[in-house]
Amino acid sequence: MLYINVHSQAALTGESLAVTMTEGDEPKMGSTVVRGEVEATVMFTGKDSFFGKTAAMLSGPEETSNLQKLLIKIMGILVVLSVSTPSSF
Repeated sequence: MLYINVHSQAALTGESLAVTMTEGDEPKMGSTVVRGEVEATVMFTGKDSFFGKTAAMLSGPEETSNLQKLLIKIMGILVVLSVSTPSSF
């Protein structure tokens, strides 16, 4: 027997339309069954789940990204230029 379910993954992926899944497909954790029935097996919980791994990465030491480094350099240049140029007011 083939089960067809429609899952909404909007909260996870931002997709506006629901995704049709059949037997053997693995929905993302946090998705919602919009239409149909489903039997599920929990494969990971807590720190071993996708959300748990993401939370662990975010709780680690903060690193400065390349974009942040570039913006800091640009800001420094603009500050030096604004301080060194005479005001015409």
